[in-house]
Amino acid sequence: MRFTEFKLVQRQQQLNEGYTAGDLAETVWGAAVAAAFAKYPAASNEQDIISVISNLDNSLTWTQNPSRPDGLEGKLTDRVIFTNSINMDAHKADLANITKSIAKIKKQLPGIIADANAQVKSAGLDLKDIFANGKADQIVVGAEGGADQKGTKVDVSIVHKDAEGKQEVKRLGYSLKTDTGGSGVMPVSQAPGLNKGSGGQVDFFKGLGIEGELGEPSIEDNESLEDKMRQYVDANASDGKLDSVYEKELRAMRRTSSVGTLFTKNVEIAADQINSQIDTDGEEAAFLNDIVKFFQTHINKEQEGLKLLTFDAKGSYTTTVEKFAENVRNITLRADAVADSSGVKKLLVKARDEDGTESLIVEIRLKFSGGRFSGSKYRAALKKNKNDLPSGYELLRYTIVISTGPGYKKSATN
Repeated sequence: MRFTEFKLVQRQQQLNEGYTAGDLAETVWGAAVAAAFAKYPAASNEQDIISVISNLDNSLTWTQNPSRPDGLEGKLTDRVIFTNSINMDAHKADLANITKSIAKIKKQLPGIIADANAQVKSAGLDLKDIFANGKADQIVVGAEGGADQKGTKVDVSIVHKDAEGKQEVKRLGYSLKTDTGGSGVMPVSQAPGLNKGSGGQVDFFKGLGIEGELGEPSIEDNESLEDKMRQYVDANASDGKLDSVYEKELRAMRRTSSVGTLFTKNVEIAADQINSQIDTDGEEAAFLNDIVKFFQTHINKEQEGLKLLTFDAKGSYTTTVEKFAENVRNITLRADAVADSSGVKKLLVKARDEDGTESLIVEIRLKFSGGRFSGSKYRAALKKNKNDLPSGYELLRYTIVISTGPGYKKSATN
């Protein structure tokens, strides 16, 4: 093999969610897989990961001329390319200081490295033949770091030409998550809680097979609430600050949102309908099909065979919707509508064992963000319009968050 190339590709768009240790873990795992391909049959280690990330040049490309331990060398160029899409400045800063920042995922690191090496060894192609056959092959490891719950994944694509020149392409898709808290409840996807043209609550619950009098929040009602809250912030903010007593009142105003009250109503309808289907002969199978389709949409993103790879302090585990589909008919399910700390109800679908023990399959909740005073927005507004009274109001945002639990792990682990 003549050279190995690692390339880091940046994207400038902003994220919907903040940078997390899970985003760093995606980059580290991708670098570990790339290094494992380059070093094959030797395993990659922590120093290899640091070397891949820290030795990127100004063009964000690293080229090396490895001396392979097995003595094999292709007559033409075999390339391993590592691409990582980065959105957040904090993520970029961690990569620039990877020697220290890798400590943020210290507990998960052994599992990340072990899994990366295992993925290479089980890639499904004979890597000795790939590197030694005199054909130009390419292995691409692509990671989307910090792309929120909508698209957090790493793809490994192996493009190989055999001795006769016939090209073979093998793609391995992964969605990576990091369970830093060890709870076993993992956010896997999200959807809009207010329909602004890309779907809303009615479409979301219909995707779970729910029918009936589902409610859709009004854009006009939300805009009216936004105006009221903005005026409240502008009237009470002083010197770029908002006293805590006013913040408390803002939270109370936010709880009056029709987005939350209708979500509660829709969750109650969903729980009743799911339990009715489960308890009715001939209808249970329909719901089981619906929940599998729901996971195919929100976990797989309609990509067949996608693996959900989760790292925790104990190591790593891989789940697939296909494995869940195999086992779901052996599970007794129940649904509950339970109020969270904001008073808005969330939907819990649980597996129930014969002894009555329950374990969470999926949690569906509404997340509020914004609808508050933001010092940074106030300063930005002040800088932009020095002659006008700045507003530090941050717009309300509503996100439906889908999380899997220990019951899903048990039923979907390969």
